[in-house]
Amino acid sequence: MSLKRELESPRSPIRRFLDERLPETTGVLDPWQKALRGVKPQLPGDDPAGDPTPNAILGHAITARISWDYAPADRPGIRAGGLALVADGASAAMIDELLNRLAGPLPQHPYDSARLSWFAGLLDRAHRSGRWDEPAYQPILTTETVDELLQLVPAHWAADIVAVERKAERALAPLTAEHEATTGLVGVTMAGSAAVGGAEADLVVASTVVDLKVTATTKTRLRDLHQVLALALLDFDDEHTLTHVGLAPVRFGLLIRWDLAELLPQMAGRTVELAQLRRDLRDRLAPPNKPVD
Repeated sequence: MSLKRELESPRSPIRRFLDERLPETTGVLDPWQKALRGVKPQLPGDDPAGDPTPNAILGHAITARISWDYAPADRPGIRAGGLALVADGASAAMIDELLNRLAGPLPQHPYDSARLSWFAGLLDRAHRSGRWDEPAYQPILTTETVDELLQLVPAHWAADIVAVERKAERALAPLTAEHEATTGLVGVTMAGSAAVGGAEADLVVASTVVDLKVTATTKTRLRDLHQVLALALLDFDDEHTLTHVGLAPVRFGLLIRWDLAELLPQMAGRTVELAQLRRDLRDRLAPPNKPVD
């Protein structure tokens, strides 16, 4: 079960831990709600042919493109998706070339990087879902060269990826500035991730766990804050020296960042130490006689 599903279930061990140990939730979403006031999201344009907006595909593509600012875009899940499609008939040479481009530097032209990210997102989605039986995948299965493949990305969807990435770049600029002296990681698993379905953080930049949110909703949910909090707590050995958690609703061009040293006592209703919470969560998630690695 994924971390999101675990957090949706009031009876899951990690959700019960958060509810018991961090029960004071009044006001914790105020910074997010305040940041959204009066801000209009960057919405994708209508499809010229009248087809539905492929929101899930765009979400994966935008996440891949933003992440490429911090690390090469040939992440393990994307490579695994490529291998799965090769096994289903895609050209191995074409997939290799696509992955090689994703492993390299960002192309200078923003639309080139957007089109590559479209397919990076599709490969990642294929890996995560185990399915690629929809029309968006057909070009990957039938095209022989990457250059031909990239021309098949609809220009209006590439434009949306470019526009949202530019908003995200501005929103994440404070972290990027700090990132010069710290580590930036993409698709990060924590020491305790295996206990909750292999949960990953979208980004860990400047000692901050960041979840990239590509929806255009103004609804703020405690579950989303719980997600980044859970990831911070799952860093049992403090490998990433985390000090903050953040949500980045990138279509709004925003980053909302919480200082763990302030947020945890607020939610606990008393003085509490991050290290102790991590130890307690580790004990809670460990099966009997089997410690969490």
